[in-house]
Amino acid sequence: MTDPNQRTRDTRVGPDLATASVVVIGLHGRDQGPDMIEEAVVNLTADPTVAWLLPFAAGGSWYPHPFDDPSEENEAAVERSVVRLNNLVDSIGIARRHVVIIGFSQGACLACEFVARNPTRWGGLVAFTGGLMGPAGTHREIADELHGTPVVLSAGELDPWIAPDAVRSSGLTFERAGAAVTTEVIPADADHRIRPREIDQLRRVINAARRPGDGGNT
Repeated sequence: MTDPNQRTRDTRVGPDLATASVVVIGLHGRDQGPDMIEEAVVNLTADPTVAWLLPFAAGGSWYPHPFDDPSEENEAAVERSVVRLNNLVDSIGIARRHVVIIGFSQGACLACEFVARNPTRWGGLVAFTGGLMGPAGTHREIADELHGTPVVLSAGELDPWIAPDAVRSSGLTFERAGAAVTTEVIPADADHRIRPREIDQLRRVINAARRPGDGGNT
């Protein structure tokens, strides 16, 4: 049973960072907490070699307004969140190619922004129902420094919070920056959730991000 206090505090699951085969940073959605990521993602991957860092957003929100509002409406909060995540990554002490960034909904949008603002060879980016921030039609360019980073973007076609075009356009932006992008819009699906097929995609990203010599068991 999940500790009820886990909803409002940073959480770590799995082995010590020094011995983990991969480190995954998981960002929850609006009005949620780390327990959401643990229940919907961590428990389903069931890999004891993976360390999960699940930060909590104060007040349950990474930024105040919808992701597709004008960028200045959210920028101060997004920048604070990005700085916080940079500090977290720096504290891990392993190469970024073995660090995977994931998120759901609002957390997925922040995950995309974090990688876009810190382009390098990451272990991967998996955005469950999210994309880059800004109004529809905004042209974004990212430095061409992702060097094959696996990026997986997915959402239901009829999701009430994010339009398919936002997912697809984010994928194209990451592709131009050198990422290996997989974009999936699930037809006629209006559920705002993480699906088993999306967990399968995450498993593949995790397996590719392992430190050399670690086979894992996902």
